[in-house]
Amino acid sequence: AALQQGEALGAMDPDERCRITVELAKRIFSDLSQQRVLIIGAGEMAELALQNLKGHGVAGVLVTNRTYTNAGNLAAKFGGTAIPFEQLEHRLCDADIIISSTGARHFILTQSMVRKCLKNRRGRAMFFIDIAVPRDIEPEINDLPGAYCYNIDDLQNVVQKNQEERVRQA
Repeated sequence: AALQQGEALGAMDPDERCRITVELAKRIFSDLSQQRVLIIGAGEMAELALQNLKGHGVAGVLVTNRTYTNAGNLAAKFGGTAIPFEQLEHRLCDADIIISSTGARHFILTQSMVRKCLKNRRGRAMFFIDIAVPRDIEPEINDLPGAYCYNIDDLQNVVQKNQEERVRQA
């Protein structure tokens, strides 16, 4: 599965991935100006996603990374706040849109972590985009009411459906 994810990742233009991320976020939260974003990771994909979301007027930006300096640099670039990686679970509830793009070899966000957050958020939805290979976000998060979780394969499916729609309209 990781190979298939990697192939999908490589086949999709990074800008297209970010555009689809914003499109999906708008489906869940019609007004992005009221939403806070948490970026997990500080690499190129995290920066592209943040640039795209910031361009659509998100209310606030949090960035975390295992290397705090990298999180600080990315947060400063977009007027956001860096948080120590160790505080991720505690600060997760502050975000409406969570994008993860790290090189971790295990899940960074688990269903139990998100379940706790959703209780504290009193019905406010959370939108997760996992653009990491291997995945950072436990897929079972999608089973929780109020949690919307997408990964690279889901983004690729949206791109494919959009392309099919364009062909059909032509």
